[in-house]
Amino acid sequence: MTTTVSSTSTSVRTTPRTGTTQDRLEVAFLGGFHLRVGAVSVGPRQLGGTKPRLILEALLAHGGAPVSKDKLVAMLWQGEGARGSKANLETYTCVLRKHLQAAAPGAGDVIGSVAGSYTIDMSRVDLDLDRYARLVRLASDARTPAAQALPLFVEAASLGDAVVLPEEGDLEWLVDLRRLHAGRLRSQLVQGATKVMDLAPALSRHWALLALRHDALDEAAWIAYLSSIERLGFHAEGLRAYNDCRRVFARELGCAPGRVLQEIYVRLLRGANEADHELSHLLDAVVSLHSVAGASQTAGPDDPNRGRAASPSLPFEEARGALSSLLNRVGAPSNGGAASARTA
Repeated sequence: MTTTVSSTSTSVRTTPRTGTTQDRLEVAFLGGFHLRVGAVSVGPRQLGGTKPRLILEALLAHGGAPVSKDKLVAMLWQGEGARGSKANLETYTCVLRKHLQAAAPGAGDVIGSVAGSYTIDMSRVDLDLDRYARLVRLASDARTPAAQALPLFVEAASLGDAVVLPEEGDLEWLVDLRRLHAGRLRSQLVQGATKVMDLAPALSRHWALLALRHDALDEAAWIAYLSSIERLGFHAEGLRAYNDCRRVFARELGCAPGRVLQEIYVRLLRGANEADHELSHLLDAVVSLHSVAGASQTAGPDDPNRGRAASPSLPFEEARGALSSLLNRVGAPSNGGAASARTA
């Protein structure tokens, strides 16, 4: 299948290698099963029942690779014991072919048999999961400029943000397929947020937040989220988000956010207090001292980063001097107070 991107459109077009337009199968897994054969729409109950439909879905999930009859029996009759057999599988496969053939002449031939296995001719199938993967691959390609990647990522996010075959229950292979797609979607959201951040920081923020809802421990998603907030100038929101990140990492992983996140945090602190130069300088001092101390406390004895700060904004001695100066000005007790303290 040849994939092209139109210079005037952001959609991905596919040109079939074989078969005619009339007998191609357009199949949707995302958000629920739907099948269209040529000009005919085939509902999930128009394939001869649940088992024929599951056979079609299982073959499509394997991307055209041969699937042995034994494996298909195990996939379709999971936990049903003796009810599953090769004879039943062959009967249901015949039913599936018959219903596809009824939808369009020649469509039943898309299901093939080879050496004790069944297969499906993917050159005659347009599956939405494959289309989603092509969109992400094109958008993520380093050769694709951000301006061209943006609409591709938008289309991919719109298509991919759905559960795979939600109506089919919790068969083990379906659960695995859903988990695999959810992981790919999270990765795509982070890739998109990172690549188009300079063009659309608000959209990057939205995608990164969606990725974090899938996995709150995804450090790349946190980096994209905080970076987009920084570009938008929402410093207070960024500081709250970093605090959330710090708590999640401490609770679930027993560690602090990584160096990149700490550096973003420092910049957010500066941005939030840039109008007050004295306070900004003090914050730089506190952050620098905290970074030096924290690096030694959180790193393990064999960690190569032990004792290394997350790019402190002030040299250590200057930071210590700034903090000492402030304490001398506002924190030191008066002579009377000191005497009273000694007397007490």
